[in-house]
Amino acid sequence: GAGARGRGAMFVYLSKKIAIPNGVHLRCASWNAAQGWIACGGESGMLKVLRLESGAVRGGVAGGSLTMNQTLEGHGGAVTGCVWNPSFPKLTTSDSNGLIIVWMLHKGSWFEEMINNRNKGKVADMAWSTDGQKIAIAYDDGHVIVGGVGGKREWGKDLPISSPIATVLWSPDGQTLVFGTTDGTVRLYDAVGNPVGTVPIAGNSNSNGSAGQGPTRLVAIDWFSPFPQENKNETETETETTHPCLAIGFENGNVLLQCGALDKNPNILRTGLRVTHVQWNPRGTVLCVAGVHAAKDVNAVHFYATNGALVSSLKIPGTKIAALTWESGGLRVGIAVDSFIYFANIVPDHVWGFCRDTLVYLGSGGTYVIFRNVATNATATKQVPGLRKIAARGDFCVLATETDTPGSCSLRLCTPNGSVLGTKTVEVEPLFLTMTETFVVVASHSSVYAWRHDKSWVSGVRDTESVFRIDSVVRDTVKTSSGDPIAALAANRDTALLCLRSGKCVTLKLPTLAVTASFSVKCRPKDVALNCTNTKFSVIDTSGVFGVFDLPDELLGEHSSVFGGAPPGDASRKEPPQPLKPKFTRKDTWQQKWSLDDESACATMEKHKMLVWRGETCEEPVLSSAHIGAFENLVVTAVLLDEILAMGNTCGWRGEGGANGGTDGDTKDKSFASCVLSFDTKPLRDTRALLLNPSAAADDALQFVEHNDHPSLWALVATHALRRGDLKTANKAFVKSKDYHGVTFVKRLKSLHVPQVARAEIAAYFTEFDDAETLFTEIDRNDLALELRRNLGDWFRVEKLLLQNNAGAGANLDDGELRFAWNNIGLYFSDRKRWRNAVPYFAKSRNLEALADCYTCLGEFGNLELVLDELCDASRAGGDATTQNKNLLRKTATAFAAVGMCDAATRAFVAAGDPAAAIATCVAMNRWATAVALAERHEVGEKALPLKALQTHARALIAADKIVDAIDLYRLAGKHSECSLLFVSLAKTQAELDPKANAVRVKKLFVLAALERGKADGANDGSRGVTGAKNKNANVRFGDGGIRQNNTTERNKNDTDNASALAGLFDLSSDSSNRNVARSDTVNESAQEKEKENGDFPDDPWRPACAWHFWLLAQKQLYAEKFEYARRTCLVLQRYVDVLHEKDVWSLIALTSFYAGHFGRCSHAFQKLEGIESAKGDGDETENAFSDLATAIFLKHPPVDPLSQKKGAHDHSDDLFGDAFDTKRGNTNYDVCVASGRKIGAADKTRACAACARRAIESELSLDAASCPLCYTLFAQNDRVDETGVRNDQTADTAEDVFSPTAPQQMKQNTYL
Repeated sequence: GAGARGRGAMFVYLSKKIAIPNGVHLRCASWNAAQGWIACGGESGMLKVLRLESGAVRGGVAGGSLTMNQTLEGHGGAVTGCVWNPSFPKLTTSDSNGLIIVWMLHKGSWFEEMINNRNKGKVADMAWSTDGQKIAIAYDDGHVIVGGVGGKREWGKDLPISSPIATVLWSPDGQTLVFGTTDGTVRLYDAVGNPVGTVPIAGNSNSNGSAGQGPTRLVAIDWFSPFPQENKNETETETETTHPCLAIGFENGNVLLQCGALDKNPNILRTGLRVTHVQWNPRGTVLCVAGVHAAKDVNAVHFYATNGALVSSLKIPGTKIAALTWESGGLRVGIAVDSFIYFANIVPDHVWGFCRDTLVYLGSGGTYVIFRNVATNATATKQVPGLRKIAARGDFCVLATETDTPGSCSLRLCTPNGSVLGTKTVEVEPLFLTMTETFVVVASHSSVYAWRHDKSWVSGVRDTESVFRIDSVVRDTVKTSSGDPIAALAANRDTALLCLRSGKCVTLKLPTLAVTASFSVKCRPKDVALNCTNTKFSVIDTSGVFGVFDLPDELLGEHSSVFGGAPPGDASRKEPPQPLKPKFTRKDTWQQKWSLDDESACATMEKHKMLVWRGETCEEPVLSSAHIGAFENLVVTAVLLDEILAMGNTCGWRGEGGANGGTDGDTKDKSFASCVLSFDTKPLRDTRALLLNPSAAADDALQFVEHNDHPSLWALVATHALRRGDLKTANKAFVKSKDYHGVTFVKRLKSLHVPQVARAEIAAYFTEFDDAETLFTEIDRNDLALELRRNLGDWFRVEKLLLQNNAGAGANLDDGELRFAWNNIGLYFSDRKRWRNAVPYFAKSRNLEALADCYTCLGEFGNLELVLDELCDASRAGGDATTQNKNLLRKTATAFAAVGMCDAATRAFVAAGDPAAAIATCVAMNRWATAVALAERHEVGEKALPLKALQTHARALIAADKIVDAIDLYRLAGKHSECSLLFVSLAKTQAELDPKANAVRVKKLFVLAALERGKADGANDGSRGVTGAKNKNANVRFGDGGIRQNNTTERNKNDTDNASALAGLFDLSSDSSNRNVARSDTVNESAQEKEKENGDFPDDPWRPACAWHFWLLAQKQLYAEKFEYARRTCLVLQRYVDVLHEKDVWSLIALTSFYAGHFGRCSHAFQKLEGIESAKGDGDETENAFSDLATAIFLKHPPVDPLSQKKGAHDHSDDLFGDAFDTKRGNTNYDVCVASGRKIGAADKTRACAACARRAIESELSLDAASCPLCYTLFAQNDRVDETGVRNDQTADTAEDVFSPTAPQQMKQNTYL
């Protein structure tokens, strides 16, 4: 059908003629691209501005009426030139006297704006730049003036030329002026008048192509821009070198097509005309060349494609073509001849097809194929680059696209929604393409290819291999000489018809492509079509003449007489002696379409009329310029393709690139709906008129339909008879139309004994459901009304009917019916993803599964937990959960797990009887404690599986240097012993890296390790406390990492305080430096396993925590100039030389003792330092440095402590604790104030820490101190300890032996401070 024409074919016909009053001959004409004004000038100063309606049809009626006709007065001589400004409503005209007038539009009329007369020479040509800002005026003597749109003259100069200027124009970018002289020279100047160069001319010869006989006159130049001015980019240069855009026409008939001004290898067209005008269409795809035919001496207009192929030609009456101009849409061209303006309509060969109420066409951009259903407005857009042809038939369409290999194509079989069912690559150029219900036939100029596609394997088959299995067999290939190529192609059922340029025709058998007949017609075919029974065919030739031919019977037989009785393929067969004669012919036809169900009906398009032929009889023409898409069931469906393409993205489909076009959806759909037309044929119109005519006899319509037998007519009769209740006639009509369902329906109606029920059934048959329901309720058959609505799926109405029946009956109906209706209403909303509306209906219908799905989609997991509660309750009430409930519980658990709701997911899995999945969920979310508890409670087969998974994951984290992540994992799993070991590992590593810079972090890590150690001890033995510590207070006992009070309220508070401390201390885990620690060399995994088996740790983490705490405290006191405090704290550090560096400890003791004036202790520290250096044996340099420093100090200060000097002692008996302090175990650390480093005396009031069991003197704490200085745990309200009862072994003179700088009586004795 529409897709079978050759490449570039188009149809042109004269549609309108306007006569100029008084027979004034025209000299120029120009069509405004923006508003559609037409300016035409002629002899005696005649100048008119006309305006026509758009060439696009409206409502199926061709436009073109004259809406404006104004005569402009001002010129005295013949008006020779008129040009429109492309951006402003301005018209510039010139006459033979050299007068130039600029006209402007004001309130719907044209008035003079500017006048200019050089009074020297005549105006040869004028041209506005593409942006409308500049105008170039060229005179025949070579003078050029360039002015602005406001009338200001920018520059003017005389060109050094020897021949008159014939034409002037601007380049597409507005930066170059092109001047063509009559001698055939084309010169280039820049925008300010500087010469740039000349255009190379190849082909400046006479009409027969021979050169050397003198120059040929140049008559016209046109330069089209491939890009709009506002959309230019860097790719423009490349495109101009490949796309012809510059046309130069010579009087001898030669036209040069160049890809830019510097193209040295142009395409030369030999038009055979004495060329007068050359102009591109607005899209730059067609070049129009006007002139006089050299041989026949008649006016003609030729239309050429960009590759130089002649696509159409048109003869123009008159003596001389004075002007040629295009409409902005490219669908009309105006031609000024003598005293007339002729308008020719252009019918482009659009790439399109029509299948099953779906319009398939190539978008205006040439890249996207749009599938638009004309009934539902459903649209699909597919990007198909290199598309050449589209063919459609039945339920499928085929797209032919170019491939990288020249002379080949790719065929895509598609459904009406754009889905690709199969592809095939063939080595045939797709110049012609057609298809039947079974075959796709593609042809080039010299070969034919057939591809079989069988819809039986497509329907309902989802197997990929079955869908894409293609049965493609080429049995024969018909080849012809290059002088007689294939010109047209058609196919129907199992027959293909080829028409060659000479008129020879060949019928081929599909799929073998065997030649079955050969004959000829006396024309040059351009398009050919077969009727539905392959008994007739029609041809449209290159002149637009339509003819219908009969295929003689002998040509259809196996051994036809045309071949002299010989079978096909025999060398003795002969061609028919005479060409076939048409039954009739018609002119100016540009499309044809045979009916799919009537062998004698054919629809054609003649100019702007549609004709329907039945045999040789034509129905009344219908005024339309639409393209015929389908002809079936006595209805012609046509589409206004020109309007659809002109509307572009505003017609309601997805535009190119996937953006939604247009503004309002309803407006867009209505716009597209107005572009789809349906025309009833005369038999259908007459039958409808007879049936609706009350005065016509009852048998008139039957007689008419019997005379014009067609299933569509009988269906119309059956419909009318049913409405009248004439079941006998309806039954006969259904039988004639072969409608089995209709016959069954009539039979059912006859079995009904209640007339009103029958009328209700008939109303339902015609989709008048409300009337049918009313009829049922009037006879009190609510059950039938309910059944009707159920069958329709109208569950909203079913609900209302049930509620009405319930109210009227006064008793409850079966709740199952209402629940069923509510459930279907919920499904209605959920299918449309309106979950919020579906929730109440699923809740009322008790469809928990659908309700759970809705809550999941809405993200309302709180409500989903309510559904879970109900499911769990149902499982407990009924014992074991049913299979359906188990599946729903698993589904719900999966939804909870997906959003991290571990508790709800675990509960759902357990309720579903799948504890293994619950354990796996806990493991996935690092809820190891819950996983272990579940494994023990449900006694799964492998109880240790979560622990093994925990250990495996932890080892992987440790191996990847993610120690902090491993600690977090163990904490979540309740593995406090492993946490403690890893904290110790981190602390030791930080201490080794830089003990001075990381001292605070090291202390915190050891504190965390000690707290985790306490939790582990509490889990192993509730009576066990901090390592090495025995609480002597009967009211306090150690466990769970700290002091557990007998009071439950106090215990909970302490737990909260501990958690707060942990949260604060654990902030260091975010430090990136904590992750760069040693892996297996710090934490020995085998040692961890052994230590866990023994239930003990090798070291007490509180000891290093205290060491680093007192180290930091001493530094703080030293820098605060509390030298005596710092000295006393440093004396504590000498008991931690196994934790801290011994050299650092004694260095700090020496420093603090020096500042505190305790030079005896300072001397003792220097002795220790010298001994340490001697023991290392590193050399005498450091040892000498200590000796020199000691000598310098003690030459000024005697090595005597103030207290010793006072007592007259020479030893160092001012140790804080004396011999009672155990260096190994450090138990007396409990008698040292963690806030000041002082020894706690019997009279000191202290506060004890519930976590570390260390104490602080209240007077040494700040007023707002609420936490332990060592572990930062909040103090409890009743943690004050009565030291009198606890420390009863202390003597009264202890305070005398140990100097307390905070004791007032001793502060007075310290004269040094």
